[in-house]
Amino acid sequence: MKKVGRKQFYFGIFWIVLVASFIFFASLLVLVANGYHLNYKNFKVEKTGMIVIYGSTEPVKVTINGKEKTVTLPAKFPQLFPGSYSVKIEKEGFFSYQKSFQLNGGQAVMVNDINLIKQNIKPKEIVSDIKTINKIKSDNIVDTTQFAIIKNELWQNDKLITRFSQEIISAVYDSSASQFLVQLSDGIHVIFPDGSNDNLIIKFDSIEPIIMSINSNTLSYILKDKVYQAQIR
Repeated sequence: MKKVGRKQFYFGIFWIVLVASFIFFASLLVLVANGYHLNYKNFKVEKTGMIVIYGSTEPVKVTINGKEKTVTLPAKFPQLFPGSYSVKIEKEGFFSYQKSFQLNGGQAVMVNDINLIKQNIKPKEIVSDIKTINKIKSDNIVDTTQFAIIKNELWQNDKLITRFSQEIISAVYDSSASQFLVQLSDGIHVIFPDGSNDNLIIKFDSIEPIIMSINSNTLSYILKDKVYQAQIR
């Protein structure tokens, strides 16, 4: 091959590679811009999804499929490939929150109203005057009109929230945190509207219905003619 011909050959190869690279990276940018990424586990280009967690603004530890990260809510976890995901949210001194779900490409899964509940809650007896008792009873009426109790089942908007192994004695709905406080024979439980994360937060043995009300993070209840309060968050 003559010298001039060799130069033209290499020059042509250079431009072919340059144009091919430009087309490849331009296509890659378009795919990335539309939410597609290369999954190195199966070497497929897949559309990714996102997990968004809303809740209290204090720092929490979030574990997604075994990978931990400390964040302040709300927090976004983008560029997640389709598949099964397990989310765990923790904070020292509080009950953890766990949820599992399937994430599809292009989907944003919202994990809403994460307000963790304290462990080792110690209710305090307060002065049980008429004004305090009437306030708790008044708030209880409002808090109990947003759901229905049928023996051991808890319903909201004609949807079964959860079914316990024993009959429900009483319950209230905390609309500010989207949580139910349910009295069973062993004490007060807290559960989320999807029926998950059932935690016993206050223990006592009583089959007598208590009157509960919740104001912000303070739980008030009347048990055997005595009034108690506890900070639950």
